[in-house]
Amino acid sequence: MDCITDHKECRGPETEAGWLPTRLIDVGLPETPRQPRLVLSADIKRRDRSRQVYVTLSHRWASSGVQLKLKSCNIDILMQSIPLQNLSSTFLDAIRVTRDLGVRYLWIDSLCILQDSKADWEAESRDMGKVYEYCLLNIAATGNSDNGGGLFQKRDSSFVSRFRFRIQYKDHDQVYSAPRLPRMWDQYISNSVLNKRGWVLQERILSPRTLHFASQLFWECRILQASETVMQGINSDDSVTPVWGEKYCKVNLKRFRPSYGGKKPWFGLIELYARCSITEPADRLMAVAGLAKEYMLRSYDNHTYLAGLWKEHLPFNLLWWLEKATGTVEYAAEYRCKVFVFKTQRLANERIGPSWSWAALDYTSGVLEDLTVAWRALWPLVKVVDAVITPRGSDVFGVLEGGHILLKGRVGQTFSLAAWKALSEPSISVKLDVEAIADVEPLHCLPIMVGWNEKVAGNSRWVHCLLLERFGPFRERCNSGLTRVGVVKVSLEAEDFNSLPHEIRWVVEFVKSTPPFWKLEDVTIY
Repeated sequence: MDCITDHKECRGPETEAGWLPTRLIDVGLPETPRQPRLVLSADIKRRDRSRQVYVTLSHRWASSGVQLKLKSCNIDILMQSIPLQNLSSTFLDAIRVTRDLGVRYLWIDSLCILQDSKADWEAESRDMGKVYEYCLLNIAATGNSDNGGGLFQKRDSSFVSRFRFRIQYKDHDQVYSAPRLPRMWDQYISNSVLNKRGWVLQERILSPRTLHFASQLFWECRILQASETVMQGINSDDSVTPVWGEKYCKVNLKRFRPSYGGKKPWFGLIELYARCSITEPADRLMAVAGLAKEYMLRSYDNHTYLAGLWKEHLPFNLLWWLEKATGTVEYAAEYRCKVFVFKTQRLANERIGPSWSWAALDYTSGVLEDLTVAWRALWPLVKVVDAVITPRGSDVFGVLEGGHILLKGRVGQTFSLAAWKALSEPSISVKLDVEAIADVEPLHCLPIMVGWNEKVAGNSRWVHCLLLERFGPFRERCNSGLTRVGVVKVSLEAEDFNSLPHEIRWVVEFVKSTPPFWKLEDVTIY
């Protein structure tokens, strides 16, 4: 157990020594095996709490063959005994491994959170990050397929066996053996189905140690990545591995964790997270809430969290757009929050909410672009006045009731998107959040910043804009209620300025005016 004794970076936080999840599975110990049962951490003797450790399980529900779930109707029964015949092979293997490690307690989401109680799910989800952050070890069913089969998978003999080779040179003649290394971590860890799940990204980063069960055992902590065949460690200090064929990231994702020296920007994690799949749209923000809390605590202590964004990064982080999405892209009902007109408290009936957040879209997985455009920004074209979100309870990282951003900027009306998309004008680029929005008219353009286009050679300057629409009771009011529907880029280097559609020429004129901030007005985006 060198990691526990020698790796300072892998030690859990000391701020809440003895913290335990609300419920745990008591699996007994090797010398005193017993039928597993559900226990409340509050019932564990106080003098023992600081000495207790627990193990967590990362798994896919489909591949784990989840049958038995914790519900209000069976909680009393499961606190007496958990019937082994109703557990999947993955859960049975996790219990066995936990015992063999000499650990008494195990945490599994489907057995430790009430699955028929929204209130319990929201309460437990608020602490999901801590569940993994404070665990001794995270067991990951990384090699488990949709066909199940438990933690222990069939070995790939090409990776678990060593190959022999002979070197003959002058008077030297000797046979050597070495492990087969090419793409081992990439194939079995980075590109595993489990590690493409949205919830698992947070579990993997926040847990101090992960034991991956794949074609062989893989070890991952904040210092060492190793396997059965490479026990001395896989060199990952400067290594990168392709993720989903094109995006590169460090092999050791646990070093993204800011409290242990990780310098990877928050939005680098979100870009990686967007490529992971989420089954329930309502989970899109909840599945990174633990990471957001960690960033606020360790790195962004003076920052304000805004539905997956940070107030201090406005307005540049509003210019994201989604491409290469799998599944149908729609507006997520859970995050198109209910908004009340401030003076009349009249409820708007249409889809509204924090449309400016990347979490407003419902899709399986995709590529988020331009979350970090600030580095190539020349100057902003709006002023941030205020940004507010309203959580359903007291947790700003959890489920939201509403939110808006108030900017000082210049809004203009555009022509129909159908005509726009028919253009072959290279000086204009339009990215819609949802393709169906093309039928909505009229739309409005809000210039956000002037920046370089790094994909075009030479000094290519573009105006980055939000594409907006008015909604519901705000349709007749000037810029009082707008929602985002996409982004627009307009080139300032167009060879023929007059070739631009007249409805968009004002953007270039506005930017080139001196000073550029003329006739600014309040713009509220929900």
